[in-house]
Amino acid sequence: MTLKRIKYSSYDELLDKLDSIELESFFKKDTNSILSLVETSSEKIIVNGSEVDIEINIAEYENINKNAKNSGESSVAIAKKLYEDFVVNGEKVPTKLMYEKEFWAYMNLTIFFDLIKEKYFDDLKDISSMSDSEKKALRDKIARFYFNIGGLSKLDRTGLRFLWVLADLTYYNNGFDLLQVAWDFIDPFKAIQECVLGNNPYILKAFAKAIQILNCDPKIKNHENRKIIPLHIRNYACNHFVDAYTDIEELGKILADQIQLIMKIAN
Repeated sequence: MTLKRIKYSSYDELLDKLDSIELESFFKKDTNSILSLVETSSEKIIVNGSEVDIEINIAEYENINKNAKNSGESSVAIAKKLYEDFVVNGEKVPTKLMYEKEFWAYMNLTIFFDLIKEKYFDDLKDISSMSDSEKKALRDKIARFYFNIGGLSKLDRTGLRFLWVLADLTYYNNGFDLLQVAWDFIDPFKAIQECVLGNNPYILKAFAKAIQILNCDPKIKNHENRKIIPLHIRNYACNHFVDAYTDIEELGKILADQIQLIMKIAN
């Protein structure tokens, strides 16, 4: 398929229509008035003067989601699949594009529409029986998962975009071992990602590596430690020029020592 984005000039107008659409019709493609406007509101992605084409087998994604034992297993597998599929001539699609809400809005409202419905709205009850507050909550959820409303701190609430980002942040040694670690320890990992340190991919990978070195100790993500550990790592990083490291194995060992230290002191 040829990659497209919702035009920057059309995104807000398209999103505004979500406020007036009948929610009962949103998940029915033949009655969803927003879907009928997607193509006329979109533009092709041009990179280095050329259109960008990738191959996506949506049935493979749907099978992953259907056959997964739980939502977490589905999320990690889909994250891997997204990272592997969004590649052109052996190179990943430009990262800047992959963070764009306009790009993901187009993808979500077209090829991934049913996948998102099945994965993130699988518990949808009869909309006609919903209260006004429940309907508002549903509109907000649609805005997050289909239109990617929310800043970087809410990437975990924007579905497929977040899954691709998580895979990108943790891809290491041609594999996804750190992706699984980051998912299993998502609260402390996101606490690092959402601060200034999150701008350094080496630190994010090293933090996941540190958890791996500590044999994925479940105590790292208990109620207190998942807050204390990221705070300590942030303070340590500021005072020890951690952002100068590029050796993930070495930095992972350093951060593992610091995690052990702060857990010993705190507990």
